[in-house]
Amino acid sequence: MKKKIMAKAVILLLFVLFAAGSLQAEYLDTLWSKNLMTGKNVCSQFTPDGNFVIFSRENKLYKFDAWTGDSVSTFPDECDSIIMDLYISKNGNYMITWDFKQEYIYLWDYNQETISKRINLYSTLNYRVLSTLITNDEKYAVLSVHDKNNWVLIFYGIAEDSIIKTFSMPYEMSIRAMALSPDGHDLAIARLYSKTKQGINISYLDIYDIDSLKYKSTIGQIDRVVGSLRYSPDGKLLTCGDEYQSNPMLIWDLETKTKIKEIHPLEDTTHNFTHGAFTKNNDFIVMTWSYYFDPCTIIYDYHHDSVLFKLPNLGNKSDVYPDSNLILLNGRILYVFRLNPGTNGIADRGGRNGSMNITAIYKKDKINLNFELTKPEAIEVKIYDFNGVLVNSFNTGWLESGKHNLTQTLNLSSGVYFVKLKSESISETKKFVVVR
Repeated sequence: MKKKIMAKAVILLLFVLFAAGSLQAEYLDTLWSKNLMTGKNVCSQFTPDGNFVIFSRENKLYKFDAWTGDSVSTFPDECDSIIMDLYISKNGNYMITWDFKQEYIYLWDYNQETISKRINLYSTLNYRVLSTLITNDEKYAVLSVHDKNNWVLIFYGIAEDSIIKTFSMPYEMSIRAMALSPDGHDLAIARLYSKTKQGINISYLDIYDIDSLKYKSTIGQIDRVVGSLRYSPDGKLLTCGDEYQSNPMLIWDLETKTKIKEIHPLEDTTHNFTHGAFTKNNDFIVMTWSYYFDPCTIIYDYHHDSVLFKLPNLGNKSDVYPDSNLILLNGRILYVFRLNPGTNGIADRGGRNGSMNITAIYKKDKINLNFELTKPEAIEVKIYDFNGVLVNSFNTGWLESGKHNLTQTLNLSSGVYFVKLKSESISETKKFVVVR
């Protein structure tokens, strides 16, 4: 008898410790994951409609269903060596990649799933590529390349199949990151002034006008090497990730040209946030740590300066599809998550949305819920397992304000679960543990 009780206690402790390390099910639905079984470079991105994931493995491109993870197709064409970067245009007709050999920049026809152009700048420029993208109207491929002693920003005409305009940077400056505004009119770049021996690294954040192909303004400068730039879905904010050092993720207000937030790398100062992408309505930032052997992703509520959760060792690159709050992580394993509806209410409990003060107790195949309402409402109840899989749901019907007690019969196996109560005005989640 004592051994049985002790075994249950150990199981309970393991579940609680495991849950404490990751509250993923409270905030995320795990849609799917794929073990790519490769240490080679992997690039991935959601298609503009959010229905598919395109990813590279070595020198080939693959297309998966974003919601189910089902394989849709394998592109028949191949690059000459390992693909180092991938960008899909907003209209979804073209993709651009470059590879390890850097002999060509590849322009792909997305619909035909073939390479439509091999751009060879080596005959005119002794170049090295750092980043590429395609403008929203698909007029230009924008290329950041190194030409002998200078870094050059190139606007390459897709229809013309030739260089339309270039901007050369001074000798000691390089273009480290680029991003297009959601409306496609502005291009943000980070150009780095660097003197390695003196330990000087200053990044300037510049804006170029896509319609006129002219320099527009400089919004600020940062004492660091900027590794990535990401616009918010409304185009008003810009995140700046760090490429090398343990510096905070920065958020810039583009209208006022001011830095409005610094998000520090938590307790681990050996890592740096390289990517920061906004979810829908600018609610949260999905930030990725870059360190190869210990990648980590953070979902951060920057309105309240709090970490929703931390996903360790899941991927060192990320993409977010804001309209459906899909989150893509890639490394050796490809993951797709969906931020749960009502997560904003969960993050704000005790704040503007208040709290229902939920208690959840599971015993003898029944869950007993106690909660409190500040006004009459109908409540939707959903129960998830630790992996974010929905195992049960029901509606309470209209309830008066005040304290309530609900009991529901559930046949659950041992494990950690989460119950979410949601109404029109409030959403809250509570963890509970089942021990058999």
